[in-house]
Amino acid sequence: GPTFDLSGNVVGVNTAIFSPTGGNVGIGFAIPANVASDVIADLRENGRVDRGWLGVAIQPVGPEIAETLGLSADEGALIAQVVPGSPAEAGGLEPGDVIYSIDGAIMETPKDVSKAVAALKAGHTAQFNLWRDGDRQTIDVEIGAYPEERQSAALSEPADEGVLDGLGLALAESPEGVVIRAVKPASQAAEKGLRPGDIIIEVAGDRVESLSDVRNDIADAKEQDRKSVLLLVRSDGGQRFVALRLQET
Repeated sequence: GPTFDLSGNVVGVNTAIFSPTGGNVGIGFAIPANVASDVIADLRENGRVDRGWLGVAIQPVGPEIAETLGLSADEGALIAQVVPGSPAEAGGLEPGDVIYSIDGAIMETPKDVSKAVAALKAGHTAQFNLWRDGDRQTIDVEIGAYPEERQSAALSEPADEGVLDGLGLALAESPEGVVIRAVKPASQAAEKGLRPGDIIIEVAGDRVESLSDVRNDIADAKEQDRKSVLLLVRSDGGQRFVALRLQET
């Protein structure tokens, strides 16, 4: 049934309740009324719920990532991955772009981006204001329809181990790139959620295919007196950026 506020306005549709006694006293959960209204309109008009699709994996911009990208504030949504064949790829969006606004609406978090894109209709051309390579840019992207099927790729077995004590990682080379073989417990890498099997795709914006590539990029970052280094990592959940503090090894 509906959820009302103290003025009698419908503010949501009840979906569940957490009750220690099994009765109707406890914590209720509801779909916001505006979301329910949009869903009802789609069902009446099309017989299904249509949501816009961009085809990116996004993540928050934390302080360390903001520092490595040269941003003055840790806000917006960082694109970690662009799905091949997606509207984002066709429109020219790239991993490493930070989305600030869509059609003039400010995007402070990844959730804002997800909600904004989902509310757009397929075929709508949206204007994205973003940060790329140290400069603000504006790109027009035609929104697509959310695909019914999604695919994921498996990881290959690695070889040739290597250790980066300062980052808390043991690495190995593989056909996919540089794979994480082990993560030191209680290290910053563990705190950032890195796991064995994750693939390191880029270090400091450079694509890496070998352990020497990783070591060289880290050495370059230290020579430039950077406090952190930005990694682009692929895991089972998709791609994301991870900023690790540089330490003496």
